[in-house]
Amino acid sequence: IAAAERADRLERAAVLTEVARIHAFAGASGPITFDPFGERLDPQIGIYQVIDNQAQFLGFSQTLLRQPN
Repeated sequence: IAAAERADRLERAAVLTEVARIHAFAGASGPITFDPFGERLDPQIGIYQVIDNQAQFLGFSQTLLRQPN
């Protein structure tokens, strides 16, 4: 929303330019930064397992995918 407010016009290209300027925004899952195409860099995706109606955090996808099985 802040990127759209900073854009000089409400067009995709203008808003995308502002989104790309976001660096280390303090998000709930950690710092958020976007590439020039509006894609999040290094997204933190939490993986959980539910056993007996209890969610157990297993780790972040990037960490889990790097571990050998």
